[in-house]
Parts: sequence; structure tokens; C-alpha cells
Amino acid sequence: MMEFIEKFRANAKRASIVQSRIKAVEKMDADAPVPAEAEAVWRFTIPNPEPLGRPIITVDDVGFDYGGSSVPQKKWLLQDVNFGIDLSSRIGILGPNGAGKSTLLNLIMGSIQSLAGNLSRNGRLRIGHFTQHSAENFDLRLSTLENMLNMFEDAGDQEMRAFLGRFQIQGEDALKPMMMLSGGQKSRVAFAALAYRRPHVVIMDEPTNHLDMETIDALVEAVQDFKGGLMVVSHDQYFITKTCGELWVVGEGKATRFRGDFLLYKKHTLEKTAKRVAESVKSLSTVNA
Repeated sequence: MMEFIEKFRANAKRASIVQSRIKAVEKMDADAPVPAEAEAVWRFTIPNPEPLGRPIITVDDVGFDYGGSSVPQKKWLLQDVNFGIDLSSRIGILGPNGAGKSTLLNLIMGSIQSLAGNLSRNGRLRIGHFTQHSAENFDLRLSTLENMLNMFEDAGDQEMRAFLGRFQIQGEDALKPMMMLSGGQKSRVAFAALAYRRPHVVIMDEPTNHLDMETIDALVEAVQDFKGGLMVVSHDQYFITKTCGELWVVGEGKATRFRGDFLLYKKHTLEKTAKRVAESVKSLSTVNA
């Protein structure tokens, strides 16, 4: 229609037809849907740390149990654990619930002290920690800005507001009480707090629980681009596969390097479970007989 209009716009004999088509085109423009605009995908980064001499974290024959030394060492939750972490480490920690995975992370961070062995950390080491409960570390009566300024006393007001804006916490969202933020927004504040520390090593405990897929993808990309160490406890196959280069299995008091990928670990776990079930059924059949 536009080609017709342009071709005969100056032709007096077809003036009425041209005007009719101009009106038709204008009506089509008015009725046309607004062009769809793809919403920008949210992403963030964890600043890369300065180099740090090795070893960064060393775990030598470490043992621990919440019952303390009153429990025989051979029954401790963790016994004779050995490994190291540096800026190139990408470690996924696997194992059944209650096996001691989170306890191992707490030992490495210094939240609890080992009962045996030696755990050393570089004196200049900064650790960033994120869990499914990280939002609980904030005073929800205060604003995001107030919480962050309380955590990082040397930061300036405008500097922190600009930093939070990189995590899509801006304007009124940065100033209202955190209890008014959504769960996703609270997670972004936790990511901001982690990133502001400029950690050498990031430690995560079930980080993808309660996160939507967009936020998980943002976290995956941030971790992939991060030039520091990583240690993750997770049951999330997607996250572990995308971010970790080596797997360690915690169970029966030990922490053992697993020589394979997550799929092989799942297969191995299912086979062990099936074997235990078969042995239990056999045992019950013997008793009933």
C-alpha cells in the first residue's frame, strides 16, 4: 500500500484512492500492537581478587564431632580430612544429608574449630560466603543501604548506592526496610554483600535453593567469570556441573575425591542405594524365615 501511495501521490486522477489508502495505513498503524521489547537479562560480577601466595587454605588430618572429645575418634562426624584450596580450585562437595558437608565448610571458614589435625588459612585471605539463608544475616527493619553501610563502615553513601544499583537494588528499593523486598531482591542484596568483600575464595552452601532460574543463571555466569577459588555444597546438578571442576564426597567420616562427573556420581549413588535395599530385604527375609 505504501508503494502505491508513493507511486501515485502526485497523480490527480488517483488522489481519492491515494487518500483512502493513506487513511487505511494510518488505521493499521494505530491498531498495530506495540513492538515487543525483550527485557534486559540481569547479570552481575564478583570482582577478581589480587593474587595470594599458596597455600591459601590447607586441611591436614582434620577431625571434628559435635559431641567433642567424649566421642571415640573413630565415630567422629569427620575424620582425617585432607585437601587444599587455592585461587584455581573449583570444588563441589557431595554426599547425603547429615554427612558433615556444611560442617566442613564451617571448619574452613573458622566458624568452628577442629578437634584434631591442622587447618591453616593465609593471613590475608578474604572469604565470601553465601547460603540459602544469607538474607537472614540482615536486619530486615533497616534498609538495604543501611545494612550495607553497617557491614562496610568505610564505604560512602553514594558509592554504596551505585554499587547496589549493579544488583538492581536502586531508588526507593535501596531505602525502604528490607522486609518489604521480595525474596529475589533479598538474594541480590546478599550477592552484593559477597561481591563487595572482593573475596579470594567463595564458599556456598545450597546456594540455588529458593532462587528463580534467571538468578541461578546470573550466579552461574558470575562464578564462571570469577578468578578466585570456589567451594560449593549443593544437590543441584545443573549448578555443580556448570561451576565445579572437581568433586569431593563426604560420608562415613571421610572426604574423598570422586574420579568422575556428576552423572557418574549419581549412577554410583543409585547403585549403592539399590545394594543396601537388597541387603535389607534379604536380612528381613532371613529373620521372618
